[in-house]
Amino acid sequence: MEYDPLHQVLYFYGGNYDPNTSLWRFDIGKRSWKKLAPGGEGPGTGTTSGPGLAYDTVNDVLAVYFGGTIWIYDPAGNRWEKERPELHPSDADYVFGRFRYDPVNNGFWLHVPEGGEHATWFYRYRNRRE
Repeated sequence: MEYDPLHQVLYFYGGNYDPNTSLWRFDIGKRSWKKLAPGGEGPGTGTTSGPGLAYDTVNDVLAVYFGGTIWIYDPAGNRWEKERPELHPSDADYVFGRFRYDPVNNGFWLHVPEGGEHATWFYRYRNRRE
């Protein structure tokens, strides 16, 4: 689950028990849930076991990270976009809270095991408003 402070909503993605790739939004003010049906290629069922979620407040998008791939959900267009950076962690499948957005540096930090040790990665999503 991830909080979007711009719109005061929560996003909930997936589920490990009875794997699903559903994306839900909870409107805090209205106290109501809505199941979203985004277009584009979203995360598959393999991502439901420990993905990282973070909200990018500069670009106004939700990021879902799993296994070296980042899916960007654009709430305005209700659409997924798949990003697979050329360089990415090799052991990063179970990340949960280790994938966080940093608004000062406008990017995502990820701390994961890497080849038996620990590594910290940084990913900056391009700004669509440029």
